[in-house]
Amino acid sequence: MLSSVHIQSSRLFRALLACLLALASGGLAALPTLSAPATLRQGEPLLVRLADPRPLSGCRVELRSPSGALVDSTGLFEWGQSPALSMAGAEGGQTPEARPAPAIGGQTPSGPHLYGALFAIDMAAEPGIYRVTVTGFEASQGGRAGVEPAAAQPAGPAPPGSPQGGQATAVAVLPAIVAAAPGLAFSLEYRLAVQKRDFFSEDIPLDPANTAIRTAPDPRKEAEARALYALLDQVDTEAVWLDGAFRFPVDATRRTAGFGDRRRYVYAKGGTDTSVHAGVDIGVPRGTPVMACGAGRVVFAGDRIVTGKTIIIEHLPGLYSLYMHLDAIKVAQGELVGRGGLIGLSGSTGLSTGPHLHWELRLRGRAVDPDYWVTSPLVDKEQAISKM
Repeated sequence: MLSSVHIQSSRLFRALLACLLALASGGLAALPTLSAPATLRQGEPLLVRLADPRPLSGCRVELRSPSGALVDSTGLFEWGQSPALSMAGAEGGQTPEARPAPAIGGQTPSGPHLYGALFAIDMAAEPGIYRVTVTGFEASQGGRAGVEPAAAQPAGPAPPGSPQGGQATAVAVLPAIVAAAPGLAFSLEYRLAVQKRDFFSEDIPLDPANTAIRTAPDPRKEAEARALYALLDQVDTEAVWLDGAFRFPVDATRRTAGFGDRRRYVYAKGGTDTSVHAGVDIGVPRGTPVMACGAGRVVFAGDRIVTGKTIIIEHLPGLYSLYMHLDAIKVAQGELVGRGGLIGLSGSTGLSTGPHLHWELRLRGRAVDPDYWVTSPLVDKEQAISKM
């Protein structure tokens, strides 16, 4: 015969289990799935990805240094929610087609809502373990997007057995106060290891013409520089064009300069100056076809004093690829281009010592390594669905 203590313990256990099941059915068990790389090197871009069966709202993503200082913060953009390109038929220069956006608050045609947040890891970033936190609001069934999140406590230390520094798996930290209907406040955290890398150094002698381009005062050159940086600082949250890996913009692979190279320019009449190379240089003959590294929208196509004939393509909110020193431009501003579409011909215009393509990637104005996404897809929708 069971004692009253055993009976009461059994009832308490069943009651606790019922509460947990009720909370799970209310949404706690379906927190957003977070994925991101476990390690990056200095100068590489960071893409944080989230998937959730319901829309997210009011989200902020923070990147903090090993010392805990705030490095940067941003919001989320949604894959497929904005006028992204249909990649069917876009490879090889065929004209991509705009696809309609799904209804706000409903699931996308492909299943869950998929989100991203982008950060630039600086070339001089302190090596060590960085912390990424995502806080926001998950709409409940029947809820709607756009509602501000309830207050959530900051993410604390990882619980015992959870992944520690340098592991990419997200550590879900539940808020102390769960928002009432129509949704749920949440906080997620993971840790990222940033590794030191060595950059190449070189001296580049300049002839009188190239020396003048760098040193001679010129109001037009200064105005072009201000306009360029203003353009690259723009973040259009609706500009979600890219949904696959990058490709090299030319078929050749001979590098004449690398990302992050430390350069010392030696001027024709004496004197030197230093700079950091923000992209990669690929040595190709004049007139070599140059292709878009990924789907996007042309936001600049014109001639500049320093970079010569130049094309800039917007791929994601705040993410741009640049193609410089071209001999000819084959696209116009505002044009949509597919991955591998012809955009120009290589040359040696502007500040250039010979025919080549300068290929660059900027994230909210900061240079990041353009090679990084050549072999890695930005978002794997099937994998995101399988984890939910």
